[in-house]
Parts: sequence; structure tokens; C-alpha cells
Amino acid sequence: MRWLRRKERENDLERELRSDLDLEAEEQRANGVSVEDARWAAIKALGNTTILKEEVREMWGWTFLDRLKQDIIYATRVLRKNPGFTATAVLSLALGIGANTAIFSIVNAVLLKPLPYRQSDRLVMLWEQDRKGDENFVSPADFRDWREQNRSFDRVAAFLHTTFTVTGGDRPERVAGELVSSDLFPLLGVTPALGRGFVPEDERQIPYTSVILSDGLWRRRFGGDPDVIGKTLESNGRKLTIVGVMPLGFDFPAGLIRTPPEIWVPLARPAQEWTVRGFHYFRVVGRLRDGITLPAAASEMAAIQTSIAAKDKDAFAAIRVVNLANDLVGDVKTPLLVIFAAVSFVLLIACVNVANLILARSSARQREFAVRLALGAGRARVIRQLSTESLLLGILGGAVGISVGVVMTKAIVAVAPANVPRLAGVQMDSQVLLFALSISMLTGLLSGLVPAFTFSVRRLGGQLKAGGRGAGPASGGRLRSVLVVSEIAIAIVLVAGAGLMVQSLYHLEQVRPGFRTDNILSFFVTIPQVRYPAARQAAFFAELMGRIRTIPGVEAVGATTALPLSGTEEDYSFEIEGRSRHEGHPVMGAHYRVVTPEYFLTLGIPVLRGRVFSERDRADSVPVVVINEALARRYFPSDDPLGKHIVIGNGRRPVAASEVIGVVKDVNHSSLAARPMPEMYECYRQAPQLGMTLTVRSATDPRSVLPAIRRELGSLDRDVPLSKVLTMADLMGESLAPSRFRGTLLGAFALFAMILAALGVYGVMAYTLSRRTSEIGIRVALGARPGQVLELMIGSALRLSLTGVAVGLTAALWLTRFLKELLFEVGPADTRTFAVAALILTGTAMAAAYIPARRAMKVDPMAALRHE
Repeated sequence: MRWLRRKERENDLERELRSDLDLEAEEQRANGVSVEDARWAAIKALGNTTILKEEVREMWGWTFLDRLKQDIIYATRVLRKNPGFTATAVLSLALGIGANTAIFSIVNAVLLKPLPYRQSDRLVMLWEQDRKGDENFVSPADFRDWREQNRSFDRVAAFLHTTFTVTGGDRPERVAGELVSSDLFPLLGVTPALGRGFVPEDERQIPYTSVILSDGLWRRRFGGDPDVIGKTLESNGRKLTIVGVMPLGFDFPAGLIRTPPEIWVPLARPAQEWTVRGFHYFRVVGRLRDGITLPAAASEMAAIQTSIAAKDKDAFAAIRVVNLANDLVGDVKTPLLVIFAAVSFVLLIACVNVANLILARSSARQREFAVRLALGAGRARVIRQLSTESLLLGILGGAVGISVGVVMTKAIVAVAPANVPRLAGVQMDSQVLLFALSISMLTGLLSGLVPAFTFSVRRLGGQLKAGGRGAGPASGGRLRSVLVVSEIAIAIVLVAGAGLMVQSLYHLEQVRPGFRTDNILSFFVTIPQVRYPAARQAAFFAELMGRIRTIPGVEAVGATTALPLSGTEEDYSFEIEGRSRHEGHPVMGAHYRVVTPEYFLTLGIPVLRGRVFSERDRADSVPVVVINEALARRYFPSDDPLGKHIVIGNGRRPVAASEVIGVVKDVNHSSLAARPMPEMYECYRQAPQLGMTLTVRSATDPRSVLPAIRRELGSLDRDVPLSKVLTMADLMGESLAPSRFRGTLLGAFALFAMILAALGVYGVMAYTLSRRTSEIGIRVALGARPGQVLELMIGSALRLSLTGVAVGLTAALWLTRFLKELLFEVGPADTRTFAVAALILTGTAMAAAYIPARRAMKVDPMAALRHE
């Protein structure tokens, strides 16, 4: 309350000081001093009234609020009187703060926020590992044993991704879904918004009869009917009883799969399937017991798996236990952190730029600082005043930066690749706003602290004698040069990093994936098992492909269970007939695909040896298999694989050994950056499938034949949907999207850094010109030619640039090594990239210095001399 009565106290203090002054003046007059001299004598006797006021206010307490108010009012007045300086500083900070806010909002949503499950830090994923250390899915038998033998987990649940055809409406719909064990929802700590979750009895119903819907599917198909529980959903030719509806936003296991699920059904499997170890297709999640650490659980599970592998030759010997959140963001964590580091560098450059502006501005205010010090202001007070001005700049920059950040966030999310998990949760929430406010204040203080300290400790007594003239070229010149060198050094790190990313993207785009991408359309078709038993599955796809071939413009039609670059992989183990399991490869495995005879022709995959499938490869003929080069190199290094026999998928189904009839060229199935893996192909007539991806090559734009394909499919079976429509060019673009995203962002931030660095060089050179105008005038008057003046100015900028480039290249050599795992066919210390970055930054700095250098050439010596 005392501070609220401040104005009243100030008035009392003013009256008291005037009274003391009048009394002292009367006493001086009584001693014979004239009226005018008595007044001055009273002032001298009383002392510095400003200091007296400060001392009295100190005794009142809460003086910092008074001073803060004064500093803010004065800082606002100073910034308002210098709109050019204020706008430049605010925009520089806004650019850096806005970019940081945008990236932090993404990092916060993807990496920092806890998962929306109960005690999500206790959730872990469990993966099997092959002998190369690669992660693999879990076999049913291993999951069964883990669940029974472990003592580290409250619950362990398995789930399997699939798709469902939903019928019964105007048009069939294909949706993503999961087969889940009954422990999954209790493990996650999530209960349905309507109805119930699954119970163990649901898993024993084979085939499954119950279903749980997502909030979106419930509203879309049933209009949000609250009485939906007990009704049926027609899917895959069967009627499933709806037992629950999940809460809005629940989409587990989104992030581990490309398409969030909308349907969950029980993991109901035949009894014999739970004995299979050579077939890996489950994902497994567990919840740690209270008091159990992740390393302890990993140790126990490793011992269990070692015991399993010792008893069964088909089991993998190793297991990996990893935090669920880390597993979800594993592929994007490093790129996001790299981008966040890059944008932090942009903010640092903005801070340095504003510091340079404040330093230049402060040089022109040296007389003001000298007067303040002469009137009794302490150096701490001068530092506080300048810090308040820079803090106000930071807050203004933050206010504008938040608006910039909102726009940038929307733009970044719009162009982000599909593999970034939890992107839907990106928003400008309280955490992001708090971050923006914090960095606004921090950058404001950092920008003004060095200039404030520099000018508060400098000897400024000479300024009172200089009549307001500048202090010459040495006034803060060395510090400004250091700041410019820092800007260039930081900028070159960003430019070099962006250059490496661009080089990597270029090399990726040059990769030949092993298949054609022009004029090829792909789409997924699945049929219900109830109406299409194994004997009719191959016939359906044969009929459909036959109809599509008759469409004008169609050149070839094929089908596969896993399209290249689609993200779909199936790994099967196999044995080579007549070869011991211990001859070089104890466990043999490869990616597995079922294809039609024309698949290789449609995609233009060359046949290197032997033949591919033909119409004579039927269900009742000898089982055959086609392998790729990678499988032949790894498992038949010195033998001809043609004619050899392999047994595929130990325990998957009772089949005879398949004869290797052909070897095809390697194809980049996983990604363009990954080396081709061993692959084996089976004929669709000998391994019938419910769902396949068809590939159609046309003579023109492949999308032009899509309406005719829909008509043919509808006439064949109106309840079978067509989904996942993409061209092979689209798939190539999706595969390149993460690299393009990283390269685009780093390139944009590198461009910002170059612009800010150029502004820094320009500002220093322009200020140098203003301080050396008299010197240049004298040089010209004494006969210096314009070219020599230009050389003088450009030489100064060149020295700064080369110093910054040298420091920056040294830092880049150390920092770019963190990009190693993101690069493709280019090293983190690529000499050519570094050389180009150095040339770009040097050229940018020279271009920025040229404008003030040109002005220096035109200095009139008489005007320059009159300037002083």
C-alpha cells in the first residue's frame, strides 16, 4: 500500500526540498549575500537534489518499481523517436523468435508431450532382434511365452495391423484397423466412451464376433447414435456386434503405422497358431510394474528369450525393450532436433544483429551517457536503462514473432511428410506461448547486455568536451567486428548443413529404384473371406485383372501383396533343402511377397536368370518361388540357385519345398536410401490372398483409367471397395518427402541466416563510413583515388568475412558430424559443400559491403571536413 501512495510522498518530498532551499537562501541573505547569489549558494549548500531524492526513495522501499516504471517510459520514448532502428530490430528478432516458436510447437507436440495414456512413461515396446541386430516383429509363440514367464510387467499385449471393408451403406468403405489382445486397453489405461472393452472370452471366439469403433467411424456410419452398442457392423462379409466406442482422439497405435485405425477387433487366433515361432507379425507393448526399471525389464526379457532360443531353433535369440514414446518418434527425433538446433542458430544471429544495431545506436548516445554519469547516475543504472530498452525490443519482437510463428507452424505442418507422428497435436498452447515469451525476454536481454556493459564502463568524460561529436572509429568498432564475425561463422554452419542436405537429396533423386514409375497406377483391393474361400480368391483377382486389361489405354496389369516404397513389409524365415542350419546362416530370412505373373512386366523389373511365373504355375502344380539378386548373393554365394528348393515360413502352413525358378533384379522396397534386402516371391495361385495391390500401366496419364477400373470392379462385386489409390510417381515422392522436408527447412533457415549476416555486414560498414567520413575526406583531398577508397572499405569487409568463414568452417567440421545418419552418399565433411558455403557467405558479405563502399567513393572532401 505504501507504493500506491507514491505520488503523495513525492509531492511531500518536493515541498520539503523547496522549504529547505528557501530556508538556506534566507540564511545566506542574512549573512549579507545578495538575493541572486544567495539562491545559488543555497543550491550548493544543499547538494545534488537528484541524489538526495534517490536516497530518500531508497528509505521508502519498493524503489525498483519506480525505477522500472521510469526506465520503461524512457525506453518507450527513445524507441518511438527512432522508428527505423526500432522496426529493424523488432523485425530481426521477430524472424528468429517466430521460426523458433514454430519449430518448438512441433518439437513439443511430437517429442515432449507425454502420450495420452495413463503413466505413459511406464509403457514399452518389445521387439525381437535377428542376429544382425535388426528389429523384427514377434512370433505368436514367443508372445505367449513372454506373457506367461515375465515378472517385470503388469500386462503385456499384442496387436496386429490390418484393414477392414465396411459395407451396408451406399458405398463400401476401406478402413484401417487392429486385431488386439484383450489386455491392450486396460494396459493403456483407456476405457471406451460407450460400451466396454474386450475380455478374454472375446479372444476365444474364432472367428471374432465383436468390434469396437473409433469416434470418427461411429459418427460417420451411425450418426453418433448413443444406442449403437449391440448393433451390428457389416465388415469383410460378416456381421460384427458393436461392443464399444473409443473416446475422441484415441488412435493407438498411430505413429507405428501409417494410417490411424478406426476399428479394433479381438486377436482371436486358432490354437495351432500360438505354437508358431518362424513367422513374425505381432507388435507387443507392455506396462512396467511399479518399481521395475527399463534396464531391469530388458535384462529379464533377454534371459527369457535366450532360454526360448536354446530350446527352439526357429526362435530369435535377442530382444529389445524400448520406451513407447521413443519408439513412436524414433525415425523423426534426430531430424527434428537438428532442425531445432538450426533455427536456434538463426535466433542467435538475430540477437547478434540487434546487438550490433544497439551498439551502433549507443555510440551516438555517448554524450547522453556521459551527462547521466556526471549528474550522479551509477553505472548499474545506465546498464539497467539500456537493458530495459533491449528487453522492450525483445518483447515487441516476441509479440510480432508469435504471429509469424503461427503462420510458419501452419506452413510447416502442411508440407511435413506423413511419417511424422503426433503431428495432429501441434498447436499454439500455453507451453508454446510460455516458450515464446521466455525466448523473447532472453533474446532482448542478450541483445542489449553487451552494448550496455560496454558503454557503461567506458571513460566518457571526453564526450562532454567533444561537443557531441563522435568518438572516432575506435568507438565500439572492435566489438562490432567481433559480432559480425560471429554472425558469418554461425551462418556458414547453417549454409554448410543445408548444402549437405541438398546434396543428399540430389543423390537420392538419382537412385534407380529397380522398377518403372511412369504411367503406373496402384490401388488396393480386398475381398471378404466369408464369400471368397481360398479356392475362389485367385479366381477373383484373375477375373478382375482380365477385365482391366480390356480397358482402352491399359498396357499391363499385375498385383502384389507389398508394393515397393509403400512401407508394407512381411519377413519370412526359410530353410534351404539339403543344407544344414549351421552352414553360415543359422536363421535365414527374407522379405516375402505374393505376386501375379505379369507383376514383373508391369513394373519393368528385369529377369536376370530363369523365368518368372506363368499360367502353368497353378495351385495343383509344383510350388515355385522367384528370388532377387540380394537373396542369391547372401544365401547362394557359390551355387546356382536355379533348381534349388526352399521351405518358406517355418510353421506358417504345411507346404512342400518350393523350387527356385528365377532370379530378378533388386528393387528398393523399403526406401530409396536403404540397400535392397533379400526377397522371395510366390505365385498368387499357389498362395491365395484376400487383399492385393494392383498395378496398372497405361499409355497415358494412369489416373485417366481409374473411373473405368471402378466400374469394372463394381460390376464384378459392388461390395468390394477400391482404396489407397496412388501412382508410382506419388510413392517415389512420398519416399523423398522426409529428405525434401529437411532440406527445405534447413535451406530456408540458412537463407534467413545469410540475410541477417548480410545486414550485419552492411550495418557495420555503413557505421564505419559515418565514423570515418572526415578521414576519407582527408584522404581524397590528399589525392586518394576512388578505387583506393573502395579498396579500403572492401578490404575491411573482406577481412571480417574471411575471419568469420574460417571460424565457421572450423565449427561446421565439428557440428555437421551430427548429420551423418541423415545423409545419403555424402560425407558430413564434404569438401565441395564447405567450399561452396564459404564462397556464398564471402560473396554475400562483399555484396552487402559494396553499397556503403560505393558511398565512400563519392565523399566530397570539403563536405567531409565541414562535417567535423
